[in-house]
Amino acid sequence: MFQASSITIFLFILTILLLGACSNPIPVETELLTGKWELLEATRSGQKSKSLEGAYLKFLEDSLQTNMLGDTTMYKYTLEQNVLHQYSDPEIQYLIEDINQDSLVMTSKIMKIDFTFLFLKARK
Repeated sequence: MFQASSITIFLFILTILLLGACSNPIPVETELLTGKWELLEATRSGQKSKSLEGAYLKFLEDSLQTNMLGDTTMYKYTLEQNVLHQYSDPEIQYLIEDINQDSLVMTSKIMKIDFTFLFLKARK
């Protein structure tokens, strides 16, 4: 009897977790993005990439400063729920997977290559 109830509880918790993972994206507040984010780690097609070392994003009131594409450049951007549109050439869309006051995780497909980025908020 104890085993059956333990399994039932486990399945109930698993169901709740899975339903939570499948929920609609929560809109990201622009205020949470504001400031400078330094790249801690990037993966390209699932492999760690060292070519982006030293990369950063700096979100200002209505623009984004970054060196992700090479030179330090300012771009306009928009945020729609958890999708960040960077108006560069070509335009890049980032999916914000997770964000809090200290870390930012985004994914993107750039030139048909899958990327994952982990940023940490820069200390003032």
